[in-house]
Amino acid sequence: MSNPTLGVQAFLPFYQYVLPLETFTENLAPQLAATVAEEDREKVTAKLWQVALHVVEDHSYRTLIERFHHFRAGRGLPLDPDSSIGIDAFRLALRHPDTCEAILDAYPVLRRRLARITENLRKAYARMLAAFRDDRAQLTDIAGIGAQETIREVSLSNSDPHNGNQRVVFVTTTSGAQLVYKPRPLAGDAFAHAVFEAAEPYVQHSLSGCVPASISPGGHGWQAMLAGKPMTSDAQAGRYFYRLGALICLFGALGATDLHDENLLACGEFPCVVDTETLLRAHFGAAMKDTLTDTLVEQTRLSPASTLLLPVNNPHSVIDVMLAGVGVLGEQRSSLKNPTVVDPESDGIRVEWRTFTHRHSDNVPSLKGEQLAIGDYFVDVMSGYRDALECVRSGAIDAVLDRFADMPVRCLIRATEVYARYLDASTHPTYLRDENETRRLFGLLRRFHKTLTPEQNDALAAAEHAALDAGDIPYFTTLAGDTDVCAYGGEPWPLFHRSPLATARRGLAMARERHDRFHRFLIEECLGHIAPDAGGLWRHSVFGPTLVPAGPGTWGGRIAEVIGDLAVTSGNEPEHGAGAGAGWIGSIGPDRHTPTINPGNHVAFHDMGGIRRAVASAGRHSTAHAAEVGLRELTDTYGEQLDALPESVFSGFASQLLSMPDAIDDAWLDTLLEKIAKRGEDREGDLSNGPAGPLMLLLSRMESGIPVRAASLDALARTAFDPHGPRPKGAGWEVAHGQLGVMWAKARAGRLMSHGQWRREAAEWLERHLPDCRPTLAGWCNGAAGLLLAAGEIGRRTGLDDLVRAHAERLAQAAVALPDDRPVDLSVCHGTAGVIQCLLAASRHLDDPTLIDLARSYQHRVLAQARQTGFYVGAPGHTSLVGYMLGWAGVADSDLMLNTPELPNGAPTAFLC
Repeated sequence: MSNPTLGVQAFLPFYQYVLPLETFTENLAPQLAATVAEEDREKVTAKLWQVALHVVEDHSYRTLIERFHHFRAGRGLPLDPDSSIGIDAFRLALRHPDTCEAILDAYPVLRRRLARITENLRKAYARMLAAFRDDRAQLTDIAGIGAQETIREVSLSNSDPHNGNQRVVFVTTTSGAQLVYKPRPLAGDAFAHAVFEAAEPYVQHSLSGCVPASISPGGHGWQAMLAGKPMTSDAQAGRYFYRLGALICLFGALGATDLHDENLLACGEFPCVVDTETLLRAHFGAAMKDTLTDTLVEQTRLSPASTLLLPVNNPHSVIDVMLAGVGVLGEQRSSLKNPTVVDPESDGIRVEWRTFTHRHSDNVPSLKGEQLAIGDYFVDVMSGYRDALECVRSGAIDAVLDRFADMPVRCLIRATEVYARYLDASTHPTYLRDENETRRLFGLLRRFHKTLTPEQNDALAAAEHAALDAGDIPYFTTLAGDTDVCAYGGEPWPLFHRSPLATARRGLAMARERHDRFHRFLIEECLGHIAPDAGGLWRHSVFGPTLVPAGPGTWGGRIAEVIGDLAVTSGNEPEHGAGAGAGWIGSIGPDRHTPTINPGNHVAFHDMGGIRRAVASAGRHSTAHAAEVGLRELTDTYGEQLDALPESVFSGFASQLLSMPDAIDDAWLDTLLEKIAKRGEDREGDLSNGPAGPLMLLLSRMESGIPVRAASLDALARTAFDPHGPRPKGAGWEVAHGQLGVMWAKARAGRLMSHGQWRREAAEWLERHLPDCRPTLAGWCNGAAGLLLAAGEIGRRTGLDDLVRAHAERLAQAAVALPDDRPVDLSVCHGTAGVIQCLLAASRHLDDPTLIDLARSYQHRVLAQARQTGFYVGAPGHTSLVGYMLGWAGVADSDLMLNTPELPNGAPTAFLC
């Protein structure tokens, strides 16, 4: 038998000492004799032994590297990657049992752990072989093997070790049949088949092939081995994505999770789920209430967005690559680092931490050698989804649940990656030398849900530590109809507030309650950030149909109708009796350090806090009232988010001037000023995010007749115009983040607060910069439209009307320029909706009604262009964002302003209330 191949070949003698081949073979001899033909026995034994040695290596290599360098230094040898003198000598030394014993004596934790792991591995292999022996007759049903067949080959998957270092094993028999042994019963497979059977009358293409054939004879299970297989026709591809859409709907409604890229295989025209242990989930944490806050959280959790089937980002996760089961094309580079042995056969051997890349493989469907992207088959996906949704609405799936009350369900207390990182850390020599250090390391892993009792915390922590110390990834289970949790080898104890079956019933009920548009929207949101081009899914967007009959001033109402259909309402009325509140889940755009799907918690006007204004502008009064009630509750819950940038009139506490204008009073102003004062020099210095923004809006309120305390205005102005305060970070002519915005504020404050110096500074700045300013972009934030708007008011407030009018035509034409052959950004911040607001407000400042006509003709062109070449909102690829500054709420509100160009309800980009 040849030597096994390992990461560091020089350490093989140590591994052989820990787990001698002779002992290993002797321990498995009875099981091998009963299941493996004599001519295959050596090969099978060698494979199992090599895998076991790899496990020993994983726990030992760092310690052996440390010992080697002590050995090398003691002989006066340099750390030299070009020499192998020292490593060769160390290899020879390890062949002496005394050397190995000395190492194990120096690292008692390692000795204990290796003894337990090797014993567990032998037992795990013996159980697998005995299971094959005992189950051979039943395996005929899923693999067609003969009653006397034996094992020809084995290989272990890269699955995590659980419950005594047990892993998934791939088995090939003498007839060539391929099986998958799993060291747990596969009741989840039977459950999936039952769900698919219930869906059969509703779907056009059967789902029966979407789970492997399997049996569960006892405490283990066998599956028929599946392999990724390409498709050969377009019709197959359509059926594949139809089935995928049905799975997304069914599993999303049930609250399934952990259906990542390694748990789904693209097997011809069948997306096949090969791991079904998490198709249900128990509710972990506090009991859910019927508040809007909890309803939004629960809706997010019990939806396709949480299954891991769909591509979602979560910057708060320990994993920074997308593991979507549906498949993501291309290579993803992680910022995480893994330990890597460098120069392993030299005297320079060492461990370095290196980043890694991740590429999806067998879960990505392919047609004639080309990998397929889910976005290209969105119509098929949604066709399958809608048909499966009819099944959910019929109650057929609910009827399945009662039959599976005793089904084991895996409970994911933490992300597996967290456990893997701790397990890896525990192989550092520091923690293998001293039991106290080992306990200290695992003691860091104690942060659980804040609602758990101390006893529950202690029980979970003890189970986690015991598993990790045995070389296992902790594994918790419950029964589908139960609320107790159980760890390997332990007794159940109470943990959950809702059983997996009860959670599934809640998820099914919520799926039934939601509008068809909501379901379509959620899938569109998840796919937007992986769109290969700027237009993303525009042809199939939930907002796309609003374009067809739209005209300037009528489009916004249709958009508001869609937004209303996407609302999630609470199940009860708040204590103050104002009626049920509404909120919206979804994305707030890329590069915002938030998950792809958020549970309505981004309450600033920039995002979900601006929706109320849009639906109110559209005259959808009941939706607007529900949005206002909901926003108040959500602000009470998530208000701390607004304190990160309290001075921002779009993203911070100050944004309540726009989102909840009726709530503004002197007490609110005092709170705002206090929050800004605490920020000190950390505050922002521009108009969009700095104190100049709330100053502008308060001045607008004052000018419209709403009393504003002069002392508050003075305090804000002193802070906003502090010559020693923070400076704007954008280009000088940018409205949102540049000096132009501050000068605009000075012009308004100078006139309305009778401060001549501010007016003079604004006038001088405009005279100096306007003639030479040639923005390359069109929009409000940093383009020609914003410059026209700000210059118009500065000119009016400072007597430079003629200067601005001399450049108004040039700026207006630059603002209404559209790309000929690219998707159009429709958003307020950077796109066409912001241009509309700027033209209408500039018309007031310049007393130029032709700008109103220009805005309407521009909107005609925008609609035509969007129909022809596509659109996005706020960021390329995103076609369904619903917030204000980057989403459809702002698009709707801006279009509706065309009906009342005098802007009686103000315009956020013009800082008019």
